[in-house]
Amino acid sequence: MQCDFVFAYLRLSRDDKEKMEESNSIKNQRLLIQHFVENQPEFAGAKFFFFVDDGYSGTTFDRPEFKRMMGLITRRKRICIIVKDLSRLGRDTIETQNYIEKIFPFLGVRFISINDFYDSSQKPSERKDTEIKFKNLINGIYPQICSNNIKKVMRKQAEMGQYHGSIPTYGYCFHDGVHTKLHLDMEAASVVRGIFDQRLEGKTYADIARDLNKKEVETPTVYLQRKGWAPEAKKSVKFWDGNLVKLILFNPVYAGLTVRGKTETRVPSKREYRYISREDWICVKGGHEAIVTEQELQKIQDMVQKDRKYYGRTPSSENIFSGLIRCGHCGRKMRIRTEYKEKPIYCKSVTTAPNASCYPKKYKQKELEELVLIMIRQQVTLAEDTIKQLKKANQTLNIPKLRYRKKQYEKKLALRKQEKMELYEQYAEEQISLKDYLARKQTCMEKTAVYQQKIQEIEARILKGEEKKQKEKSEGLQLFVKYKGLEELSYEVLHELIEVINFYDPEHIEIVWKYRDEFLEAIG
Repeated sequence: MQCDFVFAYLRLSRDDKEKMEESNSIKNQRLLIQHFVENQPEFAGAKFFFFVDDGYSGTTFDRPEFKRMMGLITRRKRICIIVKDLSRLGRDTIETQNYIEKIFPFLGVRFISINDFYDSSQKPSERKDTEIKFKNLINGIYPQICSNNIKKVMRKQAEMGQYHGSIPTYGYCFHDGVHTKLHLDMEAASVVRGIFDQRLEGKTYADIARDLNKKEVETPTVYLQRKGWAPEAKKSVKFWDGNLVKLILFNPVYAGLTVRGKTETRVPSKREYRYISREDWICVKGGHEAIVTEQELQKIQDMVQKDRKYYGRTPSSENIFSGLIRCGHCGRKMRIRTEYKEKPIYCKSVTTAPNASCYPKKYKQKELEELVLIMIRQQVTLAEDTIKQLKKANQTLNIPKLRYRKKQYEKKLALRKQEKMELYEQYAEEQISLKDYLARKQTCMEKTAVYQQKIQEIEARILKGEEKKQKEKSEGLQLFVKYKGLEELSYEVLHELIEVINFYDPEHIEIVWKYRDEFLEAIG
């Protein structure tokens, strides 16, 4: 079966990276597929493209390069998708089998899994359909088995008092690259000890935060980043506040307890997890040196009103901006007092860090709602205009005409090949001289090269045109168009469209949209 295009799909999950399985590396997948294609005459002349999802789990098909590859497939092209093995295509048993048995055949796509010796172009009697189904079943079970085994190992480590994490708890550090045991970091430990002492003296969280800011003590994340123990990409706040102080005061680690099992992963592929109640945490004594005593930790916890909750806070239905607004100056999440009529928004750094450059006044939520609604409507209009422009550009491109021109050049190419054969026959039968044969052969080869170049140029234009056509269906564009005529904001709408709102002052508010890269690509 001849193919016009060969799509090589490569995938490597985060787990595979951690295991350092060289056989599953992107480099080796690429080399294996390249070697396979080069040794198959039927792929000679086919255009070769790679689609690489590096760091994406196979338990979901929501992968950028896989989606882009599927978007380029049309029934007008003869396409072959090649993978190293079935697990690279996916580890969701039902969905993977659905692609192999239904979606690919419907689109007229040939599918090859090299290591599984599977080729959908083979006769049904020659294909290993039953074996493929069984392998997909095993691939689907594998992530859950791994997840359960990892949970057992991690629980055993927790019961042994081993620390788990790539970043040490503030006040501690790692020694000799060993991340399973904490050691005192005297510089930060003295700050932690001071926080506990002030609280035991009766000072409020806000008072302690003000004192730390006055002394210009670095916040935990800033400190860990300066030490090189936390990645620079990790979001950090520049000033202390009451909540940050409270997090330290309620952390059992400072009493010499190794605490594990605060959360439990529910769906590994989606990184979904749930909070575990404090009573069910795994707490082991003696894993590291304590900064405070257990009695001091308990005394501080007893100072809190019993009706106040520490964990499990969920977004209020009244707070539609929950978790979205950050101070553009210090990076802290801004507070919204939903219990008040005007629902004021303000940065808490102002109350604990007088020298902070944050906006000192309160901003009404209603005013922000009006501004964001206007911005969303502008994005909707922009998305509609972009789709119209893309459709107009695609109409002028005229892909059917390009395909017709390609066929004409392919016919001319076939005639040149036939002419070359006939020239040789004439020479072999001594109907023409060697000089005449070589001259006419050279002319034929030059025309062949020109036609091949034209065909490649047209194919590139067709592929580029179809990519533009797919931009009409861009998820980012369609998402905004969906909210055409939006009259009122809601929690769901805001969290579907917006990644973060950076508030500097009422005149300078930055909205960072989700799908912004895809949106800009479509506009470009």
